[in-house]
Amino acid sequence: MKRILFISNKQLGDVLLLEPVLRYYMNKGHEVHALTNPNFSSLFDLMPGITFIEKPVGHYDQSWVMEHGSKASFKMLKISSKKKSLLLYRSQQLKWWHHLIYDEVLVKPTFMRYRALYNYMEITGENEQNFNPPQIETSNDLISKYNLSSREYHVLHPTSAWKEKSWSPTKWVDVIEALYRISRKSIIVTSGSAQWETEYCSHLTSLLSVPVLNLSGKTDLPTYIQVLGNCHTFLGIDGSASHIAQAAGAKSGFTLFGKTSPSTWHWHQPNFISYQHPDKNINSVVPEIIIPMIMTLIKE
Repeated sequence: MKRILFISNKQLGDVLLLEPVLRYYMNKGHEVHALTNPNFSSLFDLMPGITFIEKPVGHYDQSWVMEHGSKASFKMLKISSKKKSLLLYRSQQLKWWHHLIYDEVLVKPTFMRYRALYNYMEITGENEQNFNPPQIETSNDLISKYNLSSREYHVLHPTSAWKEKSWSPTKWVDVIEALYRISRKSIIVTSGSAQWETEYCSHLTSLLSVPVLNLSGKTDLPTYIQVLGNCHTFLGIDGSASHIAQAAGAKSGFTLFGKTSPSTWHWHQPNFISYQHPDKNINSVVPEIIIPMIMTLIKE
């Protein structure tokens, strides 16, 4: 059995997309540790066999970083490891000092692959046929505090860590009201805790004429994951919420993209679809384009 460490200083969604790699090594019988943001520790409670750590524990056989920034690499400096590896997807990300820290620096183009698939193939050496998308175990015990029943509500998560990804609140209102007219299921609105996100969601919900529960910025991470994973249909923009909903078991989902690439940041399935306007401008999207797509999901 080997001891393998993965270090990430990135956002919640990026960390979740490492799950297939972590699971691969865990299933091989290795001891797998993840050194990342302490605020994400409860995410790893939903990944049996993977250990979250706040600081290095002993000596490792293999340690990985998958980002070019200095914070993760400086953490690697403090690691005792037989082999230290860095995976980058563009040669422009290379820094002169990377070779001072790492025994192995790999530059592997993504070729527009889904990021979790890219990580899996380039780190493990396995082919796409053996890949399974991110999965996390969850239940429905925490959502009872909001009188929610699994699959009896839809979730709208209209924000992400990047404000410029957002779509117009009035356009979301048109979508949500059309959704409610057909399904008659409750609407739950979620978001991160940043002030602009909670203000955005408060404004959006004030415009709705249908029943809605605004949980924007009001849940801890375990409850947030359960709310997403137990919904019937998830609606949102490109961001961690979309990844979590799919990994945690939401019945269906729709993700709206702006400039970022759906092929890189979305695992397409018949029940998890996405849309990007041809000009890659999210403001060019009108509700009439995406409402029919979403209606196909709620009828499943």
